[in-house]
Amino acid sequence: MNNKRLNTRKLAACAMLIALSAAGSLIGVPGTSIAFDSLPAFLGALALGAPAGMLVGFAGHWLTAYIHGFPYTVPVHAIISVFMAVTMLAFYAADRLLKRLGANVVLRGVCACAAGVIFNAPLELLAVSPILGLAVCLGLMLPLSAVALANAAGGYIIFAILVKIKVLGVFGASNEL
Repeated sequence: MNNKRLNTRKLAACAMLIALSAAGSLIGVPGTSIAFDSLPAFLGALALGAPAGMLVGFAGHWLTAYIHGFPYTVPVHAIISVFMAVTMLAFYAADRLLKRLGANVVLRGVCACAAGVIFNAPLELLAVSPILGLAVCLGLMLPLSAVALANAAGGYIIFAILVKIKVLGVFGASNEL
């Protein structure tokens, strides 16, 4: 099996993770659209690779924005969807780079989560600030950063557990931490 391409098992896993993103969007911060919809994308990036994680991040956000009526307008959610894909790439890249350098799993997790939060909160808000306004973006910074950290850490922890119990191979993923 070629791990470089998106085969049928990985595509099915991506579909399930996108559906979980929609379900996670229902668990959120009251009064905002910030939710636990990106945890499946963080998990997908580690378990299935950067392209799959990027697909889940992009499509998962787009689906949850659609379900909730595009609360920040379609153009803003289009930008956020692209940032979700880039966030998953940064998360995956930070983990794999540190793995190649011989870092332990805790350091890899902390740095990957930090990369995920930086792309998912301040950089994303900076990109949409011309449309939403600086005051709105500053108001969203703390709750978005906190939930982004919870999503990224949750994805990393679930990945580690799935590797430990050796179930990822069913989806065409590596059972290696």
